[in-house]
Amino acid sequence: MARARLAHDRTGGMALFASGLMVVAILITGGVVDYMSLQMERRQVQDAADAAALGAVREVQIAMGDSNRLKAVATTIAEANLTNLRDIKTEATPKQGNTLEVIVQAAPRVFFPGFIGLNAQPVRAKAVATLSGSPICMIGLDSKVKHTLNMRSKAAITAKACGIYSNSIAKDGIEIADSAKVNADLICSAGGVKMDKAYTVTPAPITDCPAMSDPLESRPAPTVGACTKKKLKIDTGVTQTLQPGVYCDGIEVKGNVTLAPGVYVLNGGSLKVKDGGSLTGTDVGFFLTGKDALIRFEKESSISLAAPRSGPLAGLLFFEDRNVVAADKGGAETDTVTGLPKAQEHRIASDDAGRLVGTIYLPRNRLLIDGDKPIAEESAYTVIIAREFALAEGPEVILNADYTLSDVPVPDGVGNKSSKSVRLIH
Repeated sequence: MARARLAHDRTGGMALFASGLMVVAILITGGVVDYMSLQMERRQVQDAADAAALGAVREVQIAMGDSNRLKAVATTIAEANLTNLRDIKTEATPKQGNTLEVIVQAAPRVFFPGFIGLNAQPVRAKAVATLSGSPICMIGLDSKVKHTLNMRSKAAITAKACGIYSNSIAKDGIEIADSAKVNADLICSAGGVKMDKAYTVTPAPITDCPAMSDPLESRPAPTVGACTKKKLKIDTGVTQTLQPGVYCDGIEVKGNVTLAPGVYVLNGGSLKVKDGGSLTGTDVGFFLTGKDALIRFEKESSISLAAPRSGPLAGLLFFEDRNVVAADKGGAETDTVTGLPKAQEHRIASDDAGRLVGTIYLPRNRLLIDGDKPIAEESAYTVIIAREFALAEGPEVILNADYTLSDVPVPDGVGNKSSKSVRLIH
C-alpha cells in the first residue's frame, strides 16, 4: 500500500515537473518568437519611414512652409506600408536645405505574455531625406584626402543660395577652424565635419552624404596645338592685349594685360599675376595642361574675368586637364593614401579679384584661397570644383547664384543645372 502511494506521488511529481518544463519551454519559445517578431517589425517600420521620407520630400519645394501637408503625405505612405500594424504615428519635420526628417512609430507586435512581450516598447524609426536640387556651387572631389575643405581662422564662405559638397569620407573631411564662418544653402559631407564653434556654420552640416560624382567629367578638353608664345612676361608699366592661343612654359604678368575673347591654352608653367599686375578679360577661358600649369594670383594683383559664352570652354573660366599629372614625364610623387599623384597648389591670393564669372574646374589639384579681401563678390555667379580646397586666415569667398544676371552659360551638372535627386541621408 505504501509502495503504491509512493509510486503515485512520484508520478504526480513527475507530471508536475513536466508541466513546469512545458511552461518554461513555452515561455522561452514565446520569447524567441516575440524577439524575432520585434526585429522584423523594426525593419518594416524603418522601411516605411524611409519610403515616407523619400515620398514626402519630393513636395518640400512646394510645401516647405506647410508642415501639415508634409505630415499628411508622410503618414499616408507610412500607413500604406504598415497595414498589419496598429497605433501608427508619423511625424514629419522640414529641415534646412530641402531636407525632411520623418519619424514613424507603431505598437509592438508580440504574441506571448513573457518578459519580452510584457516589456516591449513602441517601435520607432527615423529617416532623413533630401532633395538635392539646390544649385551646386562648390565641390571637393577627392574622397580619400583628409580634408576636402580646410578653413583656417577668420576665413569665410558665403553661398546663401547654393550648396557646398565634400566627397572626403574622413571623419574631418570638412574642417572649420575656431572663427571661420560658412553660410550656405546646404553643407553636405560624405564623411564628418570638424568645427570648433557650431554657431559659425549655417545651416548645420549634413554628414554621411553619398559622394557626388564629378559633374563635368564628360566635358571634352579643347585641342592643344603648337605653341603661340613661350615664357611670356609682361613687365611693370607695360600695357598689352593678348590674343587666344597656346602659351607654353608660363605667363608672368606685372603690367596691365587685357585678354581678347577666346580660349587660352596654358601648356606648362603657371599663369602668374603679381607686383601690381592686372589681368582683365570678358568671354575668355583658360585650359591648363602640362607640367606645373597652375593659377598664381598673388596679393598685389587685380583680376577681372568672365568665362566664354560659347565654344569649347563655354561657361568655364578655368579647365584643368584631367590627365595633367599623367602627362608630366618628370614623374610626380604619389600620395600613399589616395593613390593619386600628390596635389599641387593653385593659389588665389589677390585682394582685388571681385569678378570671376563662370566655373573654375580644377579636378587634379588643390585650390588655396588667401588674401584679406572678398573673392568673387562682384560676380553674378561663380562655381568652384576642385580636388580639394584650403582657405587661409582672412579671405571670404562669395559664391553668388544670380544665374539670370549673366549671359555666361552654366555648365550642365552645376549651378541651376544641377541634377535634382531624392536620397536618404540618415
